[in-house]
Amino acid sequence: LTYKTRPGGRLLQAVRVHGYYTRVDHFMTDELRTSGEGKPRPYSMASQAETQSTGARVEADLGVVTVGVEAVRREWEVATRMAGMSYMPQYAVPDVQVDSGGAYADLRRQLSGTLLLAAGARVDRVSSRADETLAPTSLYWAYHSTRQTSATDTLPSGNLRLVWTPTASVELSMGVG
Repeated sequence: LTYKTRPGGRLLQAVRVHGYYTRVDHFMTDELRTSGEGKPRPYSMASQAETQSTGARVEADLGVVTVGVEAVRREWEVATRMAGMSYMPQYAVPDVQVDSGGAYADLRRQLSGTLLLAAGARVDRVSSRADETLAPTSLYWAYHSTRQTSATDTLPSGNLRLVWTPTASVELSMGVG
């Protein structure tokens, strides 16, 4: 769902609001392959994958600057069952929830008829957690020496770019991010 408006003000030139929701529920098996033949269930291996995402973004054009905020929640789980493991569930993605929120600003300024300056900055705060009762923490310990099932990070980023357009069919740019 998206809403756009152009108030026509001198400072506030445009506002955009965007929201979304997605959901996937996907059951995958090997029942149509020879590996599924002769098993107690119609398959020897099956994975149930479920995910949903909800998010929203609001941004405004203020002259040569666009500012915005964004928030997203993603929930995700994958459980695999195999005949060789008595069909006990193994969680490749153990009921993971990721929440993120960010704020950003983008600047686009024409320095001359052929030279454009573009710059941007963003900061995000991201929290994730997995259900510790479902997570295979012993396996994770073997590779990463931790059993931690949650984390919160603050992630700043930025970019700077110069774009030179000497003719209508040629554009050269140089940037760093």
